[in-house]
Amino acid sequence: MEISWKKKLVDIYLSWKKKLDSFREEYYLKIWVFNKHFKDSQVVVAIDDFKDFYDKTFMEAKTVEPFKFKDALKGVNLSINNYYDLMGCTEEELEYEEYKHIPLFKEDLFEGKKWFYFIRDVVWVIG
Repeated sequence: MEISWKKKLVDIYLSWKKKLDSFREEYYLKIWVFNKHFKDSQVVVAIDDFKDFYDKTFMEAKTVEPFKFKDALKGVNLSINNYYDLMGCTEEELEYEEYKHIPLFKEDLFEGKKWFYFIRDVVWVIG
């Protein structure tokens, strides 16, 4: 019987949760599921001084994408939120081929330079 990658991610999450709960300290434990870049999906863990490190990794999504893999979470009480995985570039880099076919998400000024941000993917953060 083949075990799906979705089930494996949940099993890894639950294994980490059991271990981390035994420490009785705060931690960051989430499953990141990428919509288009599926191979980037992973269980992410951080403890001690790094527990807040991933809190601002993604930009909160303006629209809610339906989570397609709820079957893998059956019987597991986890919250699901979706975010944008952004990639940014400076004005000089705008001509690169990778940016030409992606809609612009926002422009911003950072350290005196104009930056352009594009939505690379939608990410569901589960945990």
